[in-house]
Amino acid sequence: MPKVLSEKILLLHNPHMFNHSRKRSMKYSSNKDVHQFICALIKHGWQFQKRRKHGVLIEPVKSVKIFISTSPSDWRALLKIKQNIRQAGYDVKSYFI
Repeated sequence: MPKVLSEKILLLHNPHMFNHSRKRSMKYSSNKDVHQFICALIKHGWQFQKRRKHGVLIEPVKSVKIFISTSPSDWRALLKIKQNIRQAGYDVKSYFI
């Protein structure tokens, strides 16, 4: 079989291989409130690194690292994340303006 024809057949059998039109957003946490808060931080310049069981939020100026569980079981998880950000010297309310 010619190479060009085999590539076309490969694309027909695997439609997701070259599907660049679908934009998927990363799921930062299984808790929807934590996920929305992290999305707001990322819009303000923070970076998120995904690790095995925890993610890391990195502030771009001071390089402050805040570790976040990807599946928090504690109902106070969002409160604890906000407290960690306040302890690092940032105003949490400014990220929701």
